[in-house]
Amino acid sequence: MRVKNVIAMVVCLVITTALVAEKRNITEKDLFSFTWIGDTQISPDGNRAVFVQTTVNAKHDGYETALYLLDTNQPMTPPRRLTNGPRDTQPRWSPDGTQIAFVRAVEKDGKPQPPQLYLLSMAGGEPVQVSALEKGIGSAQWAPNGRWIAVLSDTLIVPVPKVEKKEGDAAKEEEHKSDIRIITKAVYRFNGQGYIDTKTASQLYVFFCGEGGVEAGDALAGDGGSVRCGRVCLASVVEQSLLHVGACG
Repeated sequence: MRVKNVIAMVVCLVITTALVAEKRNITEKDLFSFTWIGDTQISPDGNRAVFVQTTVNAKHDGYETALYLLDTNQPMTPPRRLTNGPRDTQPRWSPDGTQIAFVRAVEKDGKPQPPQLYLLSMAGGEPVQVSALEKGIGSAQWAPNGRWIAVLSDTLIVPVPKVEKKEGDAAKEEEHKSDIRIITKAVYRFNGQGYIDTKTASQLYVFFCGEGGVEAGDALAGDGGSVRCGRVCLASVVEQSLLHVGACG
């Protein structure tokens, strides 16, 4: 009996020693294996949730984001990956729950391009690109009727006229280009974004989601009251940041 007790104590001591040996302090390299989730959006029927999962890329010099879908009726079930990324963010359910609008920034020549609006059908298939604005888009919101999507995009306040350049002009312009910035506002830069471009301002754009596809509207200009775009009138911003859209005469 004593022998069995001694053996049991030795086994417990070995296991305890092994567990203590495995413990260590956290280091900066542990950041590479972290996974974050955020921007969770519940579907209109409450049965599903889409969220953004963020991980560190393979080169350990940036982050990758993708959309994942979770069944809220089975909380312990692993989420299903919806998009391949690597820069997919801001998912927003359509009012009927059949589509998800999100923002994707694709790469070209190894550099991320301005983020654009995409639509993903929950019936299957690949995401469809909706916007192609020069400065990209953000803050997409569905209209309550599901027929319109409003987005924000930085637009030149005063468009720069295109001038034909002669040979040698580009070199001269590059030589005289100054890096001096004249600051006229208290808020002139943001962390992670850098200096604010004072030549642009956020403008509203609308996209019509009809049976025949998606149609884009022009930039919307505010006149102090309702915001108008051709025959489209965004009368007001209502609760839950959804845009009330109606036809204008």
